[in-house]
Amino acid sequence: MDWVRAELHTHTVASDGDMSPYELATQAARFGVRVLAVTDHNTVVSVDRVRRVASRLDVSVLGGIEWTTFYGHIVVTGGRSDVDWRSVTRDNFASCIARAAQAGDAVTIAHPCRTGWPICPGGRFEYELDDWSDVHAIEVWSRLHPHANPTNAAALQLWQNRIDRGDRIAPVSGRDWHAPDAEGVDGFAHTYLAVRSQGADGALEALRAGRTYCALGIRVCAYWQDDRGGRYGFGEQIPDRAGTLYVDILPADDGADAQARVSAIECRVAGRIERYAPEHMRRGVEMRPDGTAICVRVCGTYGGRGDYLAICAPFYAATRQGERPKEQGI
Repeated sequence: MDWVRAELHTHTVASDGDMSPYELATQAARFGVRVLAVTDHNTVVSVDRVRRVASRLDVSVLGGIEWTTFYGHIVVTGGRSDVDWRSVTRDNFASCIARAAQAGDAVTIAHPCRTGWPICPGGRFEYELDDWSDVHAIEVWSRLHPHANPTNAAALQLWQNRIDRGDRIAPVSGRDWHAPDAEGVDGFAHTYLAVRSQGADGALEALRAGRTYCALGIRVCAYWQDDRGGRYGFGEQIPDRAGTLYVDILPADDGADAQARVSAIECRVAGRIERYAPEHMRRGVEMRPDGTAICVRVCGTYGGRGDYLAICAPFYAATRQGERPKEQGI
């Protein structure tokens, strides 16, 4: 599989953005984005216009929309479902996202812990869900520089809580891109997707399958190798037996790595957190999933500020009964 850089949360002048479709497409190409989701608030009018420009720039465009409702903002990516955002209520929210997921779209909860009413109605996720199987991703990072937004820490904890409860939900970073050249490349976090095929369809499949990681100033190369030689990547299911985790940190390819300093790689297994030196993880660390997900985060500083530099989709262990959780395939 090939890891491609994606931006999954953007806006144009069709809603509250300052960029024309041409500007959004050209800005995406400038920053090395290979997959671009156009997700204006409650409209899809700019999708085809961006796609026409992006097709000349080697950028694949995913149709999308941000359901902007009083109780939360939901990014629905793919353009395959016919759910009308005006029909979404607290009572039918679960059935609406189920309908979108069943049609083949990816459902992402946008900036779930941002300030809500009365400053930003709908900015905070307030819908109640008993079953999260139709949620494909949560924005654990929002805006340009993830460390500058204190609500991202709460969003990351929300995602981790769902993983600890056994859900399969991908972590993504959403720039929530409204304006051209905002702060330039400094502090620009990215989402990476592991695609089996190039283009929009391959990117949508990767997002729905949860093969993602978010990174700031670095790239992450990692795999799990079991004791029988099988190899697995982020977001994939691994056997519930002993294996070795290999993690290597690579420089970003946009120049942002000049400010990134990696200090440790954090592994969370069955509620236990261990930190390892990057050199140690490059050689591999033996561990056992014990029926739970293995979560990987990269610790360090960016621009002198300490925090996480990468949040990776888990390696999901098979249950001890050998049962697979509910699939989210098309």
